[in-house]
Amino acid sequence: MKYDNTRTRGGSEGDLRGFTTPDVLLRELELLEGAPGSFVEYENRHGDVWRIEWNGSWVVDGKSQDHPPSPAEVLGTRN
Repeated sequence: MKYDNTRTRGGSEGDLRGFTTPDVLLRELELLEGAPGSFVEYENRHGDVWRIEWNGSWVVDGKSQDHPPSPAEVLGTRN
């Protein structure tokens, strides 16, 4: 995962994704809402890379959504 949150001022260093736990990933995604310019990029257990952003609305892999992805979608446990 790599991330940057403009509200909390939390973020990762460098351009590479690092390892984290599912709890940390889900928590950072919760903290995106209301933080314009913030993002989380991660690779799930299937090797799929996702980028989720908050720019006044949810943006998942470049597509606007009304809601954040579910934990099952994020963790790749939903078929």
